[in-house]
Amino acid sequence: MENRFYLVKLNSKYSFLYPKHILSLKHRSTRPYSDISALNSVVRTAWAETLALAPFDPNQSWAEAGADSLASLQLLLRLERVVGRKLPFDLLDPDMTPAELACALAAPVPGLGEPHAGEADSSGLFIIPGLYGDEPKLADFRRRLLPGLRLEVVDYPGMHETASVIGQMTELGRYAATQISRRQPSGPIRLAGYSFGGGVAFAAASQLITMGRVVCFLGVLDAPFTMNAWAGLARRGLRGWAEALLLRACDWDAGRLLAIAVVQRLRPGMRERLRRSLVRRFRVRAIRSWHPQPIDSATTRLVLVTSRQFGPANTAQWKWLCPGACIIETPGNHAELLDPSVLWQWTQAFAEAAQAASCL
Repeated sequence: MENRFYLVKLNSKYSFLYPKHILSLKHRSTRPYSDISALNSVVRTAWAETLALAPFDPNQSWAEAGADSLASLQLLLRLERVVGRKLPFDLLDPDMTPAELACALAAPVPGLGEPHAGEADSSGLFIIPGLYGDEPKLADFRRRLLPGLRLEVVDYPGMHETASVIGQMTELGRYAATQISRRQPSGPIRLAGYSFGGGVAFAAASQLITMGRVVCFLGVLDAPFTMNAWAGLARRGLRGWAEALLLRACDWDAGRLLAIAVVQRLRPGMRERLRRSLVRRFRVRAIRSWHPQPIDSATTRLVLVTSRQFGPANTAQWKWLCPGACIIETPGNHAELLDPSVLWQWTQAFAEAAQAASCL
């Protein structure tokens, strides 16, 4: 019974929920399903809707079906609406068939938000994702690291938080540091950040050191530091006056909560585009007001992974913030850093540096 979930009717809508999520519901109509049989149907429907232009083949893997990163995001969004919980990109392997994805979805959810049990565990690496949060390419990067290195994604605060939290780099760093401290209450910490997350990881490391924690490793994965570099990544045109007004209303906390409620009713593609516009607005605001100071490298092993896109000025800024850092230069531009053709050229060196960090 523990691995079963139920079809629950809430406000004229049905959702699949696990028993622990429905204990407090006063009005519910439930019907038990075996995990695999129910989830097979759910996955097949979401799979076919996402790849509507391609014929559905239950024996084809996600990669063989021609899916890309955007399709992966849309598939997970559809599944999230049915199962009623956040799904990590690690759940979806490109080599999975629909039946294998259903089995993965039925497996117990890892307690990523829970403190580590037992003695202090410093064998893991906390990683903060890029501008818009986790993505399939970053999940592929996590799969390619050495098996002995456990990776945990650190989430950003939701857009329902106040503007002072989501629009300031120091507060984003404090939010990340709080998550990390809760998951790993003691012992040295390994931390990394990709793109915008590199800046947040730096801010979080500074917060953790201030709190008296030991950060034995900090990896910054091609994070643009100068405002010109950030603007190049974050500049996008708005599509119409309605979107412009919606984003303007989001500058106020009450207006943002109302906008979030409206956006949740849209189709997945439109909902994700508006979410990204809102996230981008506050992330750029955060980096504009950020004035960091160099980190203490005496107790922290620092690694900078840089592409050619942002130029020597950006690298020089990070070298100033991370004195004595090990520099790993990669070919190509920022968007190609997590491509398989580039990924293999630097992940081994990065993983070895993380494992070699003194966490005793």
